[in-house]
Amino acid sequence: EAADPQCRATVGVLWTPSMANATTARLVHSYFGAAVQHLVATYGTCVAGISPTLNNEFETRYTQSHACARDYSNASLAEYERWQLTLQTPRGGGGGVGNPLAAPVIDRFPICVPRTDVQWHRWLEFREQFLASQYELLCKRVQASGAHCFLHFGEFFASTDLLNSNLFFTLAKSPYVDELIMDSNMALLGAASSPSVVGL
Repeated sequence: EAADPQCRATVGVLWTPSMANATTARLVHSYFGAAVQHLVATYGTCVAGISPTLNNEFETRYTQSHACARDYSNASLAEYERWQLTLQTPRGGGGGVGNPLAAPVIDRFPICVPRTDVQWHRWLEFREQFLASQYELLCKRVQASGAHCFLHFGEFFASTDLLNSNLFFTLAKSPYVDELIMDSNMALLGAASSPSVVGL
């Protein structure tokens, strides 16, 4: 994949594949589909649930290149532009048909203070919809096999980076996600937490 120009980033270079890259996505979905088929054919109803993850747990920093919502690969930026052109009435104004916004350059270090500008929120909206669609496709494969699809969310509500939690509510209400597992350890790096967050 490193030889593929679409996998290369122009900002914050980390040589990791992007799910926006068509070749990468095709390989991931193909491998996962074959794995699900094999598991169910081998173990039958003993397989109660399968979790489609691209790392050891579900957190957005593990599902895209360049950490969190910072996938600046050529493929991701092209997909972002295509997505904006499909918007009929962009939320927050700006961009949309004929006038797409550029992706904001988000620093590679933790972001703790929310921003309110349109460029920032448009990018986060795209990343949320794009990544959720990838997980929903994987969960559809699980459900089609007869097993339940579950996702594990780490302690991102107490994380030092607000970008980690952008998919939680989208996937929590998805008809393709049967069960959620969320860590009870909500204190990360000494961050303050509340029992109400765990209760959520």
